[in-house]
Amino acid sequence: EWPTRSDLRLSDAQRELVRRVHGTGTPVVGVLVTGRPLIVDWMAEHVPAILVAYFPGTEGGVAVSETLFGENDPSGRLPITMPKSHGDLPQHHDALAHPTPIGDHEHPDSYEPLYPFGHGLSYTEFDVDEMAVADGPATASDDDGPAATVSVTLSNVGDRSGTETVQVYATQMHASRVRPERALVGFERVELDAGESAMVDIEVTASALGYYDPDRGHVLDAGEYRFHVADRTELTTVSGVD
Repeated sequence: EWPTRSDLRLSDAQRELVRRVHGTGTPVVGVLVTGRPLIVDWMAEHVPAILVAYFPGTEGGVAVSETLFGENDPSGRLPITMPKSHGDLPQHHDALAHPTPIGDHEHPDSYEPLYPFGHGLSYTEFDVDEMAVADGPATASDDDGPAATVSVTLSNVGDRSGTETVQVYATQMHASRVRPERALVGFERVELDAGESAMVDIEVTASALGYYDPDRGHVLDAGEYRFHVADRTELTTVSGVD
């Protein structure tokens, strides 16, 4: 099927190889060399770790080996969504809000992937605390400064240094048009030694928080927005333009 494919699962031979190696009791880490999201639900359940290498180039083998042996911290985060099955497609981390006429409990979550957009582990652990959001001066895409600033305390609670990507998502609580249930509006990569903490300030621009209207150009609605960082949330009012 190269260079196209009709099935997002690994080939039968590759899946059989993984099962047989796993059956020997040998510690296994799956390395995916791929240019697209793959359905690897069996590996996710049975293999202790999966490293997504994409197409790493001529020095990719060195980078993969250094990561597997702990010389390099895997600090990348998924820029894609990896689904559980073909029936779950399409899946978007910034899916539009949709009505639930028979109640929320009757509608399964439309975004429950195997690995979500932005997912990624490292060889250490990070905690996010003390989240705060401040309204900024920007009210349109051409204004100077941020529309909001999100501040969190990031702590490396593991036993080795590592890099975390602090991701800020936002939900517009009352929109003038259908908007995503939540969308990535900012991020910052932070490197911390073991036991170190840092205050991280992430400026959210008006263009990231708003939307484009063919008649009015870029629009930032005034009103309440809920910001999400890891498992922390904070509600704030953004000035915007009514």
